[in-house]
Amino acid sequence: MSKTDTPTEADEPKQPTLSYEEGRKQTKRYDNLTKEYHAELPEGGIWVFEFQMLDNEEQLIEENTTVSKGREGVQEDTDIESLRYDAFVNGVVEAPEGFPLSKTKIKRADKLTRKIVKQVGDEVLDFTNADSETIHQFR
Repeated sequence: MSKTDTPTEADEPKQPTLSYEEGRKQTKRYDNLTKEYHAELPEGGIWVFEFQMLDNEEQLIEENTTVSKGREGVQEDTDIESLRYDAFVNGVVEAPEGFPLSKTKIKRADKLTRKIVKQVGDEVLDFTNADSETIHQFR
């Protein structure tokens, strides 16, 4: 019998079984992970935003999705811009002093501010959906 290159269960390292408390220590570290986004302003200077993962991403997607029935069946349409604003509002833990942190105020902001908010919102969504290897980089 020849040995193959395909790993088997016996070849894989065993993962320890953890108690709830031991596992909770790991999950708390994930909850406290944050990233920073630095937005360069056109005439110099930067805005720094610190953000965390979303814990209600599915809810935000659902709130920003409309479902309609048409000739072609059920269609779902997600308002990506609104989703980005929600991701920003729910994910940012620190922003420049006086920065608007409500969806209503953001919608009334100037174009460049809204563009930066969308970029930070995208970063929040990407961080929320990051694989475990990426997340470990921010420990």
